[in-house]
This record gives sequence, C-alpha cells and structure tokens, in this order.
Amino acid sequence: MVSIITDRTAKAIESIISNEQKSKSADLQVLFNALTLSIIASSAFGTDFETNTHAKDVISRTFAQLLDITEYRSMYMINQIPFLSRLPFWGKKILDEGNRKVAEFVDQIITDRRQGQSSSLSNGPDLLDLLLSAVDDEGKSFNDQEIKEQSLAFVFAGSETTGNLMVWMLYVLMTNENVLQACREEVDRVLPNGIELTNEHLQDLLVCEAVINETLRLYPPVPFFPRHCIREHMIGTEHQMRMPKDAIIFVNSYVLHRRSDMWPRALEFDYTRWMRDPKTGLKPKLPHPYAYLPFAAGPRNCIGQNFALLEAKIMLAMFIQRCNFDLVPGQKIVPEIKITMRPKYGLWTNILYPAKKIYDVFRAQGICGEPFIPLFGQLSELRKQRNNDASMIYHEELVKKHGNVYLFGLGPLTHLVANEPDLLADVFSRNKASNYTKTVEFSGVFVPLIGSHNLLVAEGSEHERARRMINPAFYHVNLKSMVSIITDRTAKAIESIISNEQKSKSADLQVLFNALTLSIIASSAFGTDFETNTHAKDVISRTFAQLLDITEYRSMYMINQIPFLSRLPFW
Repeated sequence: MVSIITDRTAKAIESIISNEQKSKSADLQVLFNALTLSIIASSAFGTDFETNTHAKDVISRTFAQLLDITEYRSMYMINQIPFLSRLPFWGKKILDEGNRKVAEFVDQIITDRRQGQSSSLSNGPDLLDLLLSAVDDEGKSFNDQEIKEQSLAFVFAGSETTGNLMVWMLYVLMTNENVLQACREEVDRVLPNGIELTNEHLQDLLVCEAVINETLRLYPPVPFFPRHCIREHMIGTEHQMRMPKDAIIFVNSYVLHRRSDMWPRALEFDYTRWMRDPKTGLKPKLPHPYAYLPFAAGPRNCIGQNFALLEAKIMLAMFIQRCNFDLVPGQKIVPEIKITMRPKYGLWTNILYPAKKIYDVFRAQGICGEPFIPLFGQLSELRKQRNNDASMIYHEELVKKHGNVYLFGLGPLTHLVANEPDLLADVFSRNKASNYTKTVEFSGVFVPLIGSHNLLVAEGSEHERARRMINPAFYHVNLKSMVSIITDRTAKAIESIISNEQKSKSADLQVLFNALTLSIIASSAFGTDFETNTHAKDVISRTFAQLLDITEYRSMYMINQIPFLSRLPFW
C-alpha cells in the first residue's frame, strides 16, 4: 500500500502547487481529510478516486456528507433513540440516500474484483484482496456483506484520524522551528536531491517517527476510549476498585498523556523522548505500559495503527521534502472534540436505569466527581464549554478539581473517567478485556455508518473471528506494499501545493492532511485511485465526509445513543 500513499500524496501536493496563485491560504483540515480519505479508500477498494469521477463523487462528497450527518445525529443522540432515528428529520433522508449510494458503490467494487474486472492499485494485494482471500479457523471466508462492512470500517476509522494527526503535526512543526529543522535535516539526508521516497527509506526516518509519536501524545486524534463493563470484577493493584456490571469506564488520553508525574516536561513538545537507542534500535521505555494510548490497547486496540503510522510518516516526509509552511498569524487554535479531535477553526444513551446506581457504587468507594444530574449529566456544561472553545480546558479543570479518576455524566450515563494507568491495565489487558464491550455511545456512532458486524462494533466471537481473519492484512510484510500508495498520494498532495503561482502559501493543515490521509487510506483499503476515479472520489471525498459530519453532529448531541431519537427523520 506504500505506492498508493505516495501516489495520492504526490498528487495532492501537485494539485496544491498547480493553482494559479503560488502563495495562498489553505485549510489543512480540508486538505488532509480529503487526502487521507482518498488514500484509504484507494487502499481498500483499488479504485483511483482522482480519475474515476463517480468513485470520487461517492467517496469525496457522499461519504463526507454521511459523516457530517452521522456526527450531528450522534451529538444529539438521535441514532440512540430508536423512535427518533426513524423519523424523516435531522438528515435522515440524506443519510439513507447516502448509505444507499455508498453500499451500491462498494457492492459493485466487490463484484468487479470477484469477476477479475479490477485489481489492486498497489504493488501487492490491497485490503480488498486480503479480505476476499481471508478465511477463519473453519476455512470459511467473509461474505460480501462482511467484506463491505470491514472495508467501510477501515475507511471510516482511518481517514479523519490520520488527517487530524497530520494537521496537529504540521501545527507543531510550524510553532517549533527546532523540531521542523530536525525533521528537514533528516529528510534531506535520507531523501537527498528530492529523490522519490520508497519503502526502503522508511526505517531511516527516525526523527519523523519520534515527531509522530510525540504529536500523538500531546494531540491524540481519538482522545476518548469508553468501555462498558459486562461483568463485575476488581481492577487495579495499587488503586483497587470494584467495577459493577454495566459501569462505563472512560479514558481521556489527552489528559493521560499530559500527566506531569509520568512525563517530564509534560506540556513541552519533546520528540527526543521517543528516539530509538542508536545501538540497539529499541524504543524508549514508557513510564507505564498504559500511560500512552493513542490507539487504545488490548484486543480492541486499533487494528490499523501500523497503517496509520506508515501513512503519517510517508506524508510527513514528502511534505517536508517538497513544501514550506508558515502559520497564518492571528488564528485561534483550539482543540475541538467531535468524533476526533481537530482544531475547531481549521489549522479549525438510551439506558436510564443503571446510571444513578452506578454513580452511587463509585461514590461509596470514595470516588469524587461532578453531581449526578438525571438524563443530562454534564452535557449542558460540556456544550457551553465547547461553544467557548474551552472543552479541553474544562476536562483539565475537572482533573485539577477531582483528580485523575472521577465521575462525569454524559447524557443519561455515568462515566468513570480514569486517567490512571494502573486501572487501565485491568481494562485493556488481554486477560481482562473480555469484561468490557464497546459502549452504546460508541456503537451508536458507527452502526448507522458501517453496520454492526465490523471490527469497530462487533463483540464476542464475531469480533474475535474478524480480528483473526483481518490481522494478516496489517502485518508489516503486507503493509510494505502500501508504501507506494502513501508516497504517491503524499507526493501528489505536495505537488498540488507547490504548483501554485506563488511558492510560499498559507494553508490549513487540518484540511490538507484530512484530505491526504483520506485519499491514502481509501486507496489502500479499496484499491481504487480516488484521484482518477471520479465516482470513487465523490463517494469517499464527499459522500463519506458528509456521513462523518452528520454522524459527528448526532454523536455530539447523543442522538445516535438514544434509539427513539436516532430513528426520527431529523438531525
């Protein structure tokens, strides 16, 4: 998949620099969301979304629209209330039509691949090839519905997340000249005279790797990891706690990663803390095995993390190699949480019964927290802080007020916010992970978008089966074939930037990297060139993005979490 990433990135860069003005402002949020969507969709479906107009329309417009509506409905808990989720409001018609278009598009891609009418865009098998050939322990393969859902899960989970990582990383580089200089010196040494990046160069980009890890520490794209306890048990060693059945444990990695008792100079961006030992090549030891969780942990961790890290490294190196960036002065850069954490302005439950009981169980154990408010919890305060661009400051103030473990109400559910690695070890570790499932809020966000049988939401034996079958797709030996995709997409993105009339330009990294990572991960997931396949690009860049926006909105207002609301035709 490396070839897909490099191709999509190169085209994105080329597109940027081929504009009439060589000096112009651009929203990196838009740019990288589009690019990462194109990459992952092409990797998943084997379709060139840049040359296939229909593919580009479905991916770039329809999918983006679906994401917007899903986000909106999730924010207002529409999808979580069955009655509301069925009503023809809140983007329901757009959601249904968009889902139909995406489903038809992916069904056709699968049919074409089975009939030999399409092939991978990379130098080796893409995700679709691997899913078609995967078999479980009984020799059974995925059916077409399962393949469709797993592919869409890959695209959904891997586009905006990597795009936002790139946005925050470029923000850090533009505000830390010494870090940018260290990256540039390494890239110039590993890729002298502007040579094309290949898979062989990746192992030498150690500063870039460290910068990615430090960005993930300070700006984790997915900072919240909730888990639903399905059986009572004890967690912790130094800080023992009884977890009652149906309790929700909530991890804020944004806070966890900034704990000064675990990270020296916790708020300082110091990439050197991640540099490998020059003699052994080993990574530095973490302050605690569960102190750093950018991809969660245990059997439900992010299966695509190796792809995300590969994609980010390629894009970073290619952009540093081919572009210069200057931060437009006077911007308001504040983190905003929707489905992922991004700059707000660019470079921007259904179960009411257990809530109070669970709250009282924790209070009886001496756990402090915000007061219990039936139905709404701290949702109103959280919205107010979001509107004041202070949502993360609010969470940090709660830690100062209550400590690293406290109670917080999000809608009708009581959450135990736990930023204590000793407790997290018994939540995420493989031998304890069976005590938890994904939460209603989490499932409410993803099920309307990509179904209920994919890795993101499946539980029990269904999840274990899918995980075993899909795991080989993310072995390093298979990821090597994706390097070309990452480098290609990154190179194209850089070429797009530097082809403008003015050689120096302002750009919103949020837009830039979301677009680039979407292009890379979509190309890697689907084996489709979203830059040349107009229909594929429309589905990924627009339809999928729309789905994400709607899903994010509905999630923010907990619409998807309340079945009654989620079925209403609103939001």
